[in-house]
Amino acid sequence: MKHIFERLPEEFRQNSRTLTQQGVEDIVWPAASIVDVLKALGTLCVAVLGGDVYERRGDWFEPTYDSWHCDRAVSESFQVYSQRSVMEALRYINAHARLRDAGMFIGLVVTDDLASGFPESV
Repeated sequence: MKHIFERLPEEFRQNSRTLTQQGVEDIVWPAASIVDVLKALGTLCVAVLGGDVYERRGDWFEPTYDSWHCDRAVSESFQVYSQRSVMEALRYINAHARLRDAGMFIGLVVTDDLASGFPESV
């Protein structure tokens, strides 16, 4: 199965960083570009289950322990949930001015099929 993030335009994938060298199975994007990444995910009918914030320190990405999540409502269709989850992510990022600082990175937990029960973070 092709990973959800591989369906993003090449420019977004090139701008991402992997945290596997830190023992974390996550991909992060600079906070300055995460709005565009989220908008692109929104066009793919992808739900953003949540996200984690990291601060870059040299070659290391330090978790800030800032995060958010978005749960699906009981009667909510996946399409409506995916749109709402992207909006919730954008709202969280826009509400926290610190996330616009240089050196801040965002990791996303996403899925395109909640029935599978296996969200993807990498």
